[in-house]
Amino acid sequence: MVFLTSLHQWFTRGHPDYSTSKAAVGMLVRETARDLAPTGRVNAVAPGAVNLHEEGSEQFTFEEERARALLPLGRLGRPHDIAGQVAVLLDDTLSGYVTGATVVVDVGLSLHTWLDDEVEAGAVGVGGEWPSRPSILSSSAWGTQM
Repeated sequence: MVFLTSLHQWFTRGHPDYSTSKAAVGMLVRETARDLAPTGRVNAVAPGAVNLHEEGSEQFTFEEERARALLPLGRLGRPHDIAGQVAVLLDDTLSGYVTGATVVVDVGLSLHTWLDDEVEAGAVGVGGEWPSRPSILSSSAWGTQM
């Protein structure tokens, strides 16, 4: 059994009703996986941004151009990207050892951090380094050798 949930089961989006329902699906997956084990497997897929517009359409092209700049893989997901992962989770040969899991399929969307916003806004130097602050991992920040 495979449920579809969302990245918003973990990340806020300003719509508590949506995020709460997705978090509930995540818990339902884990509870049901525990209840059905060892005879059944239950998992979920959490898609990121998926382009549902017809390829070649103006709207499809517009969405892809935005994604190219914002997403690590430089494109939005497609329905077949999600369907492929669902097929893998349903296949006992490929995922017979997986239950109670939520697999993120998001072209790297969940890798975005607040630091990305700071770099884009010019508040952070090239390479994501703070110009006036040492890295917390550098020896100068701790006053010791690392």
